Amino acid sequence: MTDNHQQPAARRGLTDNEIRATIYFAVGVTSESGENPFRLAVAGDNPRTPRIEVAANSGYTFGTVQIDLGQHYQPNVRGGENVPADLVNAYQAWARQSRQAAVLTPAEAAEAISDLGRQGHEINRQGGTDLDPDVRRRLNGFLASDAGVTWGHNRDVAQVEKLMDNAIEPLRRSQLYRNASEDDQVRLVAMVAKVYNQNENEAGPILNTIARGGYRGVDQVSNAIGAISSSRTDYLEEGRDKALQGARVVNALRNSHPGNPLHAAWDNVLDNPLVRPNRLDRDPQHPNLPGEYGTVRRLFANYQQALPFIDALDRGGSYQQAQLSREQPGRFVSNGVYASGNNFVTWDTRGNGHAYLNGGWSAIDRDDLQRVNRGNGVIDLNMDRGGGPKCLLTVDPRMPALRPGQRRADLSLDGDGAPGVGHVEQAALGRINGVLAADGRWTPEQCDNISAQLLCRHRLDSPGLALERVAIGHPTATGEVHVFAMHSPSGERGPHFYSHVEAGQAARVPASQSYEQLAQIGAQQSQQQSQQQTQGQGGQDAPSRGGHRMG
Repeated sequence: MTDNHQQPAARRGLTDNEIRATIYFAVGVTSESGENPFRLAVAGDNPRTPRIEVAANSGYTFGTVQIDLGQHYQPNVRGGENVPADLVNAYQAWARQSRQAAVLTPAEAAEAISDLGRQGHEINRQGGTDLDPDVRRRLNGFLASDAGVTWGHNRDVAQVEKLMDNAIEPLRRSQLYRNASEDDQVRLVAMVAKVYNQNENEAGPILNTIARGGYRGVDQVSNAIGAISSSRTDYLEEGRDKALQGARVVNALRNSHPGNPLHAAWDNVLDNPLVRPNRLDRDPQHPNLPGEYGTVRRLFANYQQALPFIDALDRGGSYQQAQLSREQPGRFVSNGVYASGNNFVTWDTRGNGHAYLNGGWSAIDRDDLQRVNRGNGVIDLNMDRGGGPKCLLTVDPRMPALRPGQRRADLSLDGDGAPGVGHVEQAALGRINGVLAADGRWTPEQCDNISAQLLCRHRLDSPGLALERVAIGHPTATGEVHVFAMHSPSGERGPHFYSHVEAGQAARVPASQSYEQLAQIGAQQSQQQSQQQTQGQGGQDAPSRGGHRMG
């Protein structure tokens, strides 16, 4: 007898390279190293103080996935790991060959290996004593060199493969993973790889519970990681949250519109997500890889900008987020992104970036860029390399998008979405959030809260006016910090309209509450606009616009 019942199609599931990319970019770039993988670091340390502050038992780390030297230091075990010695030996070989730095003496080398092999608790017991400053400077010089990048990246690749074998393979065999959507698989990979990379011992019980079917969903795994430590400064919980931010960028790129130029860039990066970052120009099959890889990596390093930026390019719309110089009007500081239609420009905090314009890639330098405000929300991004300014792209919120938009729940940085808030408001929230996050004074949750409150204030004060600039004021005599949203309908000459909120107060208002208020404001203003149009037909004057005016 023939069984005509068709079995449901099996889920494709994530490919090995999608998983490796999630580990390398979401865990490595977003939650670990950011834009600074090629130097020694200590988790929790404030580099501006002479003593080392550590997070839990973390020691010295390096690389994109931040390999902890103290966790790979077994000098008294036959055949045991000794990555501190491997690093010092690699430095010695480079110093002898390149002659760019002095070779360490045997005593200096032995002391450096011992210091690098300390874990966090031992560093604390020794009063937070750092490496010899000159030795640290020389080791950092090696790690930033071509030979050092290659050496460090090879260690990154080995660590990613270790995570694939020891953490991800057990996860993939679980019913939890097999039943999960691909977006949730990305989240599971990011969380499990992150906690294992931070502390293998603490990750063990999580993996065991997953294997025996003890968790019913992604949230239960997340909660279990959050419950490992009861400390107020829980580095495992903070690490999980950062890795999930990176996972949202992975999913936004995976699910991007085929017309979005980042869609093809992500596919090309996926062909070899562990490519050596100092050999991007040597792949004849991917001639644009320097721009594609560089742009993708910047999105994970500056994840606050990534989601609204990707969304704008999905729609073929516009988006801008960049911090302007106070000393040089129209010039930029820190990192930035601009998008218009299918064109975009991105750069990192050091000013290195790429432009994708009319289907072609090119390298750009932030110092050559200038922002020109043409008024009414219209912004030109110009480049001047000595032959006069050339307009790269124009951000005009009035221009229709090239493609229909698709509402995604992951557009807000906290992942909960902004109910009733459309694409324009999402872009504005992302713009405010990017400035706040780059400043570094507030947690991600506080950035979300302040952003939502400021946008509400701006919509109430200046209905119908685009949000063009965001600025953070200097602390007042009483310690208050005000965040400003600005609009200049006539460009740089003014007048300038602004709204502001006090950051401390705004940070305490849940973003979800402000989202509801924002939706109500939008509905009320739409109703008022309809009434005014009806009244206008009878010859009545329209009311004047609000907002504080300066200049």
